[in-house]
Amino acid sequence: MGTELSQQRDSWGMVALLSAAAVIAYMDRLVLSVLFVPLSQDMSLTDTQLGLLQGASFAVIYALAGLPLGMAADRYNRRNLIITGIVVWCGATIACGFAANFTQLAIARVFVGVGEAALVPAATSMIGDGIRLERRGRALSVFIMGQILGGGIAVAAGGVLLDLVEGHTFDPALFSLGIEHAAPWRVVLWLVGILGLPLLIALFCIREPRRREHAARDGLSPSAVAKHFIARRHTLLPLYLMLACAAVSDFSIGAWIPTLLVRQFDWSTTRIGLWFGGCLFASGMIAAAIAGMVSDRATRSGGARNMRFWALGSAILALVMTTFALATDARLLLLMLFVQAVASSICSVICVISIQVSLPNELRGVGSALTSLGNMLFGLGCGPTLVALATDYLYRDPDALGWSMVTVTVPAFALGATLLLLSIYRGARLEHPFGRT
Repeated sequence: MGTELSQQRDSWGMVALLSAAAVIAYMDRLVLSVLFVPLSQDMSLTDTQLGLLQGASFAVIYALAGLPLGMAADRYNRRNLIITGIVVWCGATIACGFAANFTQLAIARVFVGVGEAALVPAATSMIGDGIRLERRGRALSVFIMGQILGGGIAVAAGGVLLDLVEGHTFDPALFSLGIEHAAPWRVVLWLVGILGLPLLIALFCIREPRRREHAARDGLSPSAVAKHFIARRHTLLPLYLMLACAAVSDFSIGAWIPTLLVRQFDWSTTRIGLWFGGCLFASGMIAAAIAGMVSDRATRSGGARNMRFWALGSAILALVMTTFALATDARLLLLMLFVQAVASSICSVICVISIQVSLPNELRGVGSALTSLGNMLFGLGCGPTLVALATDYLYRDPDALGWSMVTVTVPAFALGATLLLLSIYRGARLEHPFGRT
């Protein structure tokens, strides 16, 4: 009994550390959105270039690296894979602060993508082996909550740090290796990059969990892996596509809301960080709690189809609230944004959990990598850039940013909700085929 309790504590400690890694990863990924205004002024960048930095330069390599790293997570030591990834993405974030032009920034963002691509496949696979099936939905929701909270913390911390550095509360020379008069946005990137380094020490203290719930005693060959996904395409494909559609909306919002609040309401970065970051933080906490509870109950009762009804309802609510970008009152905008973020996050978390609990051990890393592939290529790769293109070339007016966001996000969520509805009507069921251990 004592050994079992100790193992449970170790497993939830592992979940906590992996969730902290997710927070750091999303901070490094999204902090650039808070720095768009000073960054564009310092380097004379267009909205399209800013969208590429936040989107395609990171997302394409993240997506391409995700599949081989997902396969590595299904075969090799997952803890060490995550540790290596942290070293790469934190170092690349620090390098962003030293970039002298758009090209150097884009190259550094590429390496942020390479490092972060290792985290999700390895972490979800470790959670799948370290947590019992009956509680796995809650554990996965905690990890996903780390990703959601990371975005909120990135905005909040990035905005506050930028104002503190601009107000000379910090001496930039302390953090710039002797380089004086560093631009405040550079100092923020250095500080955010350094935050991930203490996590490395903690990760060396956790154990690699024993792999469980195999589909085959001797593992699956690449062809067998492909056959498993093809056989389950009617169940999995709508969920993957729904996640990609939600990512288009979520990453567009995360990238451009700080700029919208500056242009439309003349908010300071500190105010944006506290209100927008707080909105993302609170919505992530609420969404993860609801999604984890719904998923675990559905897993225990065998009613996995009910999870998709929850996801569909959440997607429809998020679709309606996505029009928040057109609000002319800042308080109404933030209220609608909060509801939209909760609904969108519930939908996404349920879809991710549904995919993970339906896969055997040999497919969890690849399954997570496929999720990231859609999220990055369509979500981060296209979302922020499409908004920028709409602003620069469709509306031809920086003050039309709200309309640009609606033009991109509303069709994305409408398509996602349609895919979920189609999945429910087809009667596809997510059942865990490998029993409980």
